Amino acid sequence: MRLADIAARVGGAVEGDGSVDITGVSSIEEPLPGTITFLGDRKHAARLAGLSVGAILLPPGAPAASVPAIRV
Repeated sequence: MRLADIAARVGGAVEGDGSVDITGVSSIEEPLPGTITFLGDRKHAARLAGLSVGAILLPPGAPAASVPAIRV
């Protein structure tokens, strides 16, 4: 599923390439290429640099990520 389609379903705004194909979900502690993860606790914000995922869900006010994101 494309990132833009996921954003539309969750009511979020895409930051970056919305055409990225997302193949699954992974945790921020164990990121996997092509998957989407989320920043559920700001204590993990340092992990945003260099993530090896296809995209990330970010809450308002969270720092930008190095991969495409949905801000929701």
